[in-house]
Amino acid sequence: MHYRELLLFLFKKLEHERSVNAVFHLLKGKKSAQTLQDAYLFQIENFYGIDRKLKKTTFNNHVKDLIENHYIQVANDQALLTEQGDQYLSGKRLQSYYQMKGHKYHQIDREFKQGLFLLIQTVSMLIHEENKFIPIVDQSYIQAKVRELLRDYSMQFDTIAEQLYGELHTVLSTIDDCLATVLLKQCSGYDRVGMSEQQIADEENVYKEDLHLQSIAAIHNILETITEHPEQYSLLTRLIWKKTNRLTASAQETFDLYQAGHTLDEIASLRQLKVSTIQDHFVEIATHKKNFNIYSFISEQVLDQIQEAIQNTSTRKLKPIKERLHEEIDYFHIRLAIATMNDDKE
Repeated sequence: MHYRELLLFLFKKLEHERSVNAVFHLLKGKKSAQTLQDAYLFQIENFYGIDRKLKKTTFNNHVKDLIENHYIQVANDQALLTEQGDQYLSGKRLQSYYQMKGHKYHQIDREFKQGLFLLIQTVSMLIHEENKFIPIVDQSYIQAKVRELLRDYSMQFDTIAEQLYGELHTVLSTIDDCLATVLLKQCSGYDRVGMSEQQIADEENVYKEDLHLQSIAAIHNILETITEHPEQYSLLTRLIWKKTNRLTASAQETFDLYQAGHTLDEIASLRQLKVSTIQDHFVEIATHKKNFNIYSFISEQVLDQIQEAIQNTSTRKLKPIKERLHEEIDYFHIRLAIATMNDDKE
């Protein structure tokens, strides 16, 4: 699993449609209406927010590397795959990328990983009667969560160690061996110091970003398993943070006004924003809110026509879909229809 392949895959998805920076914002998890909607529009929501610490200089270096190796050309701030880039990408197996669930877990994956590592370290030290040690995680709220968990188990360290081992052994057996190994190498415990992603990358002679993809894929796979079967992973489930609101602050404000009974035009007037901006908000709301009434803006007949056009074109790109529809059906309607196709709603 390599960053180069992922970037080529994303550039291919956005070809002729979005700028190079759109990929950067996607990977960082930029909480803007445009980035959130693009993630679902181009069916790349799995990668939203999977590298929140990505630096622009690092991203630019990877883009430069792709250009120098003749995999892409950049024109008008858009990355276009060359014939060589297409050939390189076609020979890669990208199924592992789809195991990521950035749209579902980007808000909680980092905290879950840190909580897991801290719990492993703490239990390992305490069962060896090492009561004084430096926690590998210095965030106080994560330390507090682990302390609360231990208190709930009445500090029975042997019991919690046995359960933790059992749940980890079971859940790690459900993921790829190389992903499990990368994760375990980062764990610290009694008489053992975990390696950083950079150290593992140096050991394996790959980019640090490559190792990060493997780490995040491992965490997302684990989160997917334990959220689907919480009764089997009662201990690990305790390390999951509650998701925050997926809507941007501005979209939430629009949604609040809508729930208070205001129309789209009234909201635009009250907020002194363009109608197109409020439309962006409603597409975002339709993407994430399960009980949102889309028929306030689009008839069932029009929705059926758009969905048929999507099926016939086998794309979610707006222009080819629009070309198959009546002129009175606008891009706002199409984007709303696409938003209804998101199965992961609150």
